Amino acid sequence: MKKILSVIVALALIFGTNVCTMASTKPTPTPTKVIIGGRLILTKLCIVHVTFVKSDALYNNAYGLFAPSKKALGYGHSTKEGTDFILGSFKAGTELIFYIKNDLNQRWFSGDGSSNADKVIHASYRQVSNSKWYLGFEDTYNGGDKDYNDVELYVWTSTINSAYILPPGCTPRPTPKPTKWKIDIR
Repeated sequence: MKKILSVIVALALIFGTNVCTMASTKPTPTPTKVIIGGRLILTKLCIVHVTFVKSDALYNNAYGLFAPSKKALGYGHSTKEGTDFILGSFKAGTELIFYIKNDLNQRWFSGDGSSNADKVIHASYRQVSNSKWYLGFEDTYNGGDKDYNDVELYVWTSTINSAYILPPGCTPRPTPKPTKWKIDIR
């Protein structure tokens, strides 16, 4: 698999194709590929859920959704494993930004790290299926031990192929416009 990916990247460089575009043209499952600093972008109108997996942290981290709307979900040490939260319905093209906040009142965001006070990546994604993604966080300044298990969540949607993980430094693909049909019956 690594050899195939290397060949694709080499061909992309030779022919001038954007590797970011190639990597994100179809939201297909990549169960073993971890994208550190990735961004979760919705491709369809869908209902989004978060399931708390576990926390392996010294801090009792608060966690939740930061954008497109703010919604506190729970705390790493007091949320029961498997607890499900319904975030709501979001339209295509929406980027979901999640956060954790540690006991020192330091807040860290999912994404490329540009929104974090230390400018370091604090979250990683891994696609589990066509409608489910693992999201792991680091809770300390400069990214801690970088095992991304201080708060662990599943983000999942009501529809398959409804989102993709965009690698850091890449531009989201355009959201398709819905087709309007005009039927003329005479």
